[in-house]
Amino acid sequence: MKNASSSLKRLFLDKNLITRITEDRLSALHTLNWLSISNNKLTSLPDVDMPNLRYLLIDENELMEYFPVLPLFGRRIRYLKSGYPTMKPVSA
Repeated sequence: MKNASSSLKRLFLDKNLITRITEDRLSALHTLNWLSISNNKLTSLPDVDMPNLRYLLIDENELMEYFPVLPLFGRRIRYLKSGYPTMKPVSA
């Protein structure tokens, strides 16, 4: 039986009061193309390469710093919803 994380495409973790996501947790989700972690208590995101990620929704968190992730995600992300006026959806 395959590991569930090895074939997971979409993950919705909205409104769960999550305060932290570790690098090892995200790096195991290498097939993920949609990650929604909106409406949590995150203050930062780990610096991890997620080669298949295209949609990242991180609005309504307490992010103080999220720029380290953007260089990795930025070239592949088709849509980024951050809730910050300086960040906008990324065109293909």
